[in-house]
Amino acid sequence: MRIAGIRQALPHLTPASRQALFTPEFLTTPPPSFGPASTSEPDVKPRAVLSGAVEDPDIRMAQLVTTPLTPGPPQR
Repeated sequence: MRIAGIRQALPHLTPASRQALFTPEFLTTPPPSFGPASTSEPDVKPRAVLSGAVEDPDIRMAQLVTTPLTPGPPQR
């Protein structure tokens, strides 16, 4: 398991990246380990990854099951 704090990551984000993470454009679905009923038709709503104070935000993300609703930049 890898643990990281948003406080260490914030200085590395551009203002545009921070703004995007505060926008409710991400879906986090239940992980497959919750069973087949939880992943068949999950009742998930778009949410922001970051919330709360801009200078010290809270983070809500599960790396394996959080996906953006907006397309990212083209891959190089």
